[in-house]
Amino acid sequence: MFKFVFALLLSVSTAHAKDIRPLFEALQDSGEKYFITGTVCEQVAKLNLEKIYKAPEYTVTTGIQYGSEKRVIGELDVIVFRNANQSAVVIAEVKCWNSLGGALKKAKEQRKRFLETLGAGRKLRVTCGGQDCDLTEKNFNQVQKFISISQDGGLEKGFDMTLGYSLDEMMELRKQLMSCQERGECRRP
Repeated sequence: MFKFVFALLLSVSTAHAKDIRPLFEALQDSGEKYFITGTVCEQVAKLNLEKIYKAPEYTVTTGIQYGSEKRVIGELDVIVFRNANQSAVVIAEVKCWNSLGGALKKAKEQRKRFLETLGAGRKLRVTCGGQDCDLTEKNFNQVQKFISISQDGGLEKGFDMTLGYSLDEMMELRKQLMSCQERGECRRP
């Protein structure tokens, strides 16, 4: 009887969960570091933005760090570049947090820090995946939109977009991707 009740409760609790299999299939060979909690949300945001900003006109990328020659100041979560001139047109801060209010505040602080760094007139050092890349402050002078993205529920708190999935669904996806990488069935970082 206990097994039946447990199975029934499990089926009820997962009945409303969205299917994350398409996300898993799209991300399984990304080779990203999913042990970093926010990576899974950034990758899903990238997939969503690629549906809006389509190749070959645009490239959507993640994890660009910026700073001075001496230190990293911050990281841009997801960036949309126009391929014709390699200019960034959209910069998205992605937050999957329990506290959506705190997450939005952090996203706004990060946007402000980037704009202050960009406006300081100093040479900007940009790295892509830890390696210097062929980007300078000029690539960021034509940004049309700064947006914030969260898990479901974020629109009510002031986010511009949501991932289309709950925080629990994102963490389940992360768990599955990490397990797959550990088994050697998915590309590792």
